[in-house]
Amino acid sequence: MIAFTAGGLLGLLTLSIPVGIALFLLAFGIDQFFSFFPLMRGLGRYFGLRLITPP
Repeated sequence: MIAFTAGGLLGLLTLSIPVGIALFLLAFGIDQFFSFFPLMRGLGRYFGLRLITPP
């Protein structure tokens, strides 16, 4: 029973590492190509806050 549980956990670990790498690369790509700064700047103008100062 313990051997099956350990084997199952090891199998899940071996599957989670490539999934984690893929999610990291996806998040890095989204961060580089789709910035949320225009949204923050727009929200700052809407609410009267200065979240990002213009250069």
